[in-house]
Amino acid sequence: MSRITPNLEEKLAVLEHTEAELHALFELTSLTNLDEISQALSAAISQTENQLAFTRREALKT
Repeated sequence: MSRITPNLEEKLAVLEHTEAELHALFELTSLTNLDEISQALSAAISQTENQLAFTRREALKT
């Protein structure tokens, strides 16, 4: 059985919170039609999701 270390648990929590905030910001900018900001946020969301997935995989290895 894997055990998530406190460091990985904290990192997961931060990434999950960041992901939620980025999605909320993306929704707001989409409503105001700010394409450039929406594109930047979309890229940030993808990067955060990738980092979150990587961290989750690392947590499963411990």
